[in-house]
Amino acid sequence: MDEGMSTAEPKQKLNDILRQAWQAPFSTKSDFARANANLVALAASQGLITTRVGRETYGTKWLLAPAGLERICRFKPAAA
Repeated sequence: MDEGMSTAEPKQKLNDILRQAWQAPFSTKSDFARANANLVALAASQGLITTRVGRETYGTKWLLAPAGLERICRFKPAAA
């Protein structure tokens, strides 16, 4: 049974998804998207990534949305 995503999911992992969408957009059906399906769904539902490429046009790659860019620019990883 799928218990859903834990609220303890590290912020860094979500930010890795956002950086990937920014630097090298990935296909909606890619191995990367499948391997990270829960985080991709979370990012999409929060408006951090999108497939929208125009006013009424959608593509097949996940792209960083403005809210996602704002988040990764604000995020500062904890010191090691």
